[in-house]
Amino acid sequence: PSNYENGWEYSNTIDNKITITGYKCHGLNIGKLYVPEYLDSKEVVSFDDNLRFIEKGNDFLRYKNLYLPSKFKRIGNNSLKGTNIENIYGESNGIEIGAHALESSSIKTVEVPVLKISDSAFKNATGLNYIDISYDLEEIEDYAFYNCLALDSVDLQNKNAALWTRTA
Repeated sequence: PSNYENGWEYSNTIDNKITITGYKCHGLNIGKLYVPEYLDSKEVVSFDDNLRFIEKGNDFLRYKNLYLPSKFKRIGNNSLKGTNIENIYGESNGIEIGAHALESSSIKTVEVPVLKISDSAFKNATGLNYIDISYDLEEIEDYAFYNCLALDSVDLQNKNAALWTRTA
């Protein structure tokens, strides 16, 4: 497609930024996936809802680490569901994690500040043991950490964040 650069398919947002809409596998045996800071000279800010990386080919079976650039703001609904990604890190100042975004994934750590955690975002992510909750956290929705067996505690710095009580 015309909006393809280095394996990424993308579209422009209303404010002239980039949301990732697809990915073409390269057949490379590498464990790290780097989201670029810019595509087509525009800031990359999100993964589209329902992108479902797991359906994009064998490359995603090998990726264990995901790097997010400084302007990245949102992991869309269902986008990393079922993937083998174990660690999310990078330069982002804060992200929103969409509904079911990391459900049934291999995620263990999220090392970028999280501003919002949507419904069932980490459902059945049984290996999750660390998440960087930002002081600016706005909300944690229903069942966000449902069946996250390795997560012992969540340290909330912002006592005014909107929290839902259903966790099981």
